[in-house]
Amino acid sequence: MRLLRILVAICLYFVGAAMSLLGLLSVLGFGAEETIHHNRQIEGAFQTAAKFVVSFQGKYGRLPNNEEFEIWAKRFPTTPYSSPHGMMILDSSFPDEAIKQFGKAPQDAFLLVYWRSEWNEYYASWVNRTTLQFDESKYYAFGSKLAESSILIIIALSALIGGHKIWPLRQRQEKFLPPVLF
Repeated sequence: MRLLRILVAICLYFVGAAMSLLGLLSVLGFGAEETIHHNRQIEGAFQTAAKFVVSFQGKYGRLPNNEEFEIWAKRFPTTPYSSPHGMMILDSSFPDEAIKQFGKAPQDAFLLVYWRSEWNEYYASWVNRTTLQFDESKYYAFGSKLAESSILIIIALSALIGGHKIWPLRQRQEKFLPPVLF
């Protein structure tokens, strides 16, 4: 029983320490602001690429193929987020997630795809919209930095207090010493 209490207390201490670290990082605000800044840069790259595609379509009466789009995009630096370099164009067979978000595409529509190292972001020409999120609340599990930080810190404190209460105490053997007389 003593060993079980020690193991549970250690687990609670670990959870408490991890939640404390996450709460601290959340309070300091790492993440959402930078992600939104990157979204603005990607949005600019989408607009630049969309202007090229519309211009190309006006000049040649068709959408550029992948090779033509790549040649154009390679003129830009490989700067992450702010460059169309590495972006792809799709003119048919759009991904299901894009269709769900933007609806069915009409004839001569195109979809720009930007790989974000974890997921794709899309620009759909037929609705002139992207999958980019600019609302900070979308990046927090509880809708705001304050709510998320508070909940993480409450969980951390609860786990740390629980670990302290479960930890088995040594049985104290008090020695009774005779009172000292002066």
